[in-house]
Amino acid sequence: MLSYMVQLTAMPAYIPSPPIDSFHIGPLDIHFYALGYIIGITLAILITRRRWRAATPTWSTTSRCG
Repeated sequence: MLSYMVQLTAMPAYIPSPPIDSFHIGPLDIHFYALGYIIGITLAILITRRRWRAATPTWSTTSRCG
């Protein structure tokens, strides 16, 4: 039991950073966090468009209401 507790205290208190944080495409240096931002913003726009179209009535449904 004591050896188990010693092993738990020897674990690092943080997640270490990976050794690579970017890659090169020609002269461009592409960072992974930038790709995360681009993917997140793109998904937010696509999801917002889809929800907006689902919530907005079309002309065919509004013409029947009146």
